[in-house]
Amino acid sequence: MMFIALSARSDLHYSGDIQELLKDDESSLDMYARQAGFVNEWRRKSRHRLLEALAFLLFLCFARFLVYLRLPMSTHYDLVLSSAFCVGAIGMVAVAYLQLHIFSGLELAIDSFSVNFFRDMDFQNALAEWNVLQALLRHVSSKLSASLLVLGFSAGASVLYLIGHAFVRNDVESGFPFILQNLWALPPSIIFLYTVMRAAAVTEKVTRVSPLVNSWDFAEMSEVGSEETEEWMNLGRQYLVQYINQSEAGFYMQGVRIRIFQVTKMCYYLGAVLFA
Repeated sequence: MMFIALSARSDLHYSGDIQELLKDDESSLDMYARQAGFVNEWRRKSRHRLLEALAFLLFLCFARFLVYLRLPMSTHYDLVLSSAFCVGAIGMVAVAYLQLHIFSGLELAIDSFSVNFFRDMDFQNALAEWNVLQALLRHVSSKLSASLLVLGFSAGASVLYLIGHAFVRNDVESGFPFILQNLWALPPSIIFLYTVMRAAAVTEKVTRVSPLVNSWDFAEMSEVGSEETEEWMNLGRQYLVQYINQSEAGFYMQGVRIRIFQVTKMCYYLGAVLFA
């Protein structure tokens, strides 16, 4: 009953913070970053993600222009197609960068929770802060899942084009010339898989929070009056561990919790298609 009362009091105390964070679709994560104090670290990681996105964009454009190595002479139509592809590549990479930027913020939010409350060792504050954090994760993932799904459709379309070009048409060249002419269809899938992997990293980091909490020692909760009782199990700590596990926090795409083994399966499937 004591733990239920603590949980109820914490929910009431932080319900205003949750509503404040979730009422604005565009600045909820920014507000949490300012409150938790990891804005500068987020900006540093975001710059690294920007460099990764620019590298993907160069790879996309370079792979597309490899087509001209197999053409006897370039036509105006070919240049228009390549230009349209580069414009579409810019849009795809921009969406991927925005998602990577937000995923970095979510990872830092989880790190901030672990570091702050491992230092404070405060059960009530940890429980209340986890309520805010899991609500923020659900809110942000619900806003990002649609754009991530569109990114997956774009990558799937490029793979379907590659399959159709290789197995349906009879006039295509085989071997290295085929790779040069169709390499541009592969980078969209790589970008999508990397983006989903960063989303799965958010979920995997959440799953490591409960083992960390299980190592905490809430000594002040075992005190009765002036005497400290010896307990073989800290019930407050176990309550918090179970609460975190049962919250099923993480990144969700259309209601499905993204895990790293799902991304590994997609990599296997893509590899099987390429080897075929």
